[in-house]
Amino acid sequence: MLGGSLVHSLRYLWMFLTKGHRLGSDFLSVSNRRFCNGPDKVIGWWRGYPSYYLLVPPLFSKPAMNSLVTRMMSIYQWRKLPDLVGIGVCDDCNLSCEFCSARSMRQDSARPLTLAELKSVIAEAQALGVSTVNLVGGEPLLRNDLEELVASVDPDRSQVILFTNGTGLASRARSLRKAGLVSVIVAVDAADPTEHDRRKGEAGAFAKAVEGIAAARKEKLLVGLSTVARPGDLENGDLVRVFELGKKLGVNQILVFDAVAGEGQSARAFSPVELRALVDLCAVYHRKKDYPGIHAYAYSKSPEGLGCGGGVSHFYVSPRGRVCPCDFDPDGVGNVREASLFELWDRFNAKGITCSSLRGCRRQTTTIEGPLVPGEKGLRP
Repeated sequence: MLGGSLVHSLRYLWMFLTKGHRLGSDFLSVSNRRFCNGPDKVIGWWRGYPSYYLLVPPLFSKPAMNSLVTRMMSIYQWRKLPDLVGIGVCDDCNLSCEFCSARSMRQDSARPLTLAELKSVIAEAQALGVSTVNLVGGEPLLRNDLEELVASVDPDRSQVILFTNGTGLASRARSLRKAGLVSVIVAVDAADPTEHDRRKGEAGAFAKAVEGIAAARKEKLLVGLSTVARPGDLENGDLVRVFELGKKLGVNQILVFDAVAGEGQSARAFSPVELRALVDLCAVYHRKKDYPGIHAYAYSKSPEGLGCGGGVSHFYVSPRGRVCPCDFDPDGVGNVREASLFELWDRFNAKGITCSSLRGCRRQTTTIEGPLVPGEKGLRP
């Protein structure tokens, strides 16, 4: 008996019966506040499991349990282990976007990884402990064998998500879902079709992306919309119009990225005050029940959130095998052709190429500043 007392034992059992069922909902509520800067908000369901953030597995699913085991293994091994791997499956693209991470990786002259090599990278990443396999490009849908890559991921260990411009998604949403895809995140740079097409460099890109989103929703995939916010998008209302578009299209989540300094055609970097305003605006709309989940990545990489996780909780493998902190940071630790991912992962610490939770992104000079403000416009409800 607990504490040697029948009374204490009975109180414990009563507590478990009356409050134990809340463990899951309480965990979800606290996770949302800490990780997503918002209230308890389930943004979608995958095979009966609730999702609150597309970049992590749905809660209570086997990949989510694998994530917890990886955290335990990090303690036992006394080293950090990754939750997510981004794999560049190709560096070709059918569009010419203003903000493109693949540009920083195209300096590599090595030959592209073969299908067999990509499958090997996925297997090693899963053995290392990742619970999310994120397939990126270039444009991943240019690969005719993408479904085979998706199917090679062990679904008991990891969810598979796909970042795409969406132009080729409509015809392949079903085959990708059957192969094991959990979530697809479509890049939409503006709510206005003409402006979106201008930023993508191709007429009709907006219409194809919208068609792809509709097809993905029909197949019951978790669907995200990603957008790159630029300084001024808050004042002119362009970002809110993207929120309205996401609501209209019925996506599960909108991921708002702030342009990395030196990439694309952004006129200037965000100031710390502007980043704070961006984070606060996303938090306000995330709380609205009739809107999708809305998350500012500037919050994730800030000291209030997780901090930038490049080389800490996630890493990137380029289409030609180079292992880097992320797809915007070309500072590599080697190539998968010359060492195992186990060895390459440990090199992040050995070479000091890990990002700091105190300073945010190594590729940016600013992070959000200012105190947490309570109430509707604050970071926390």
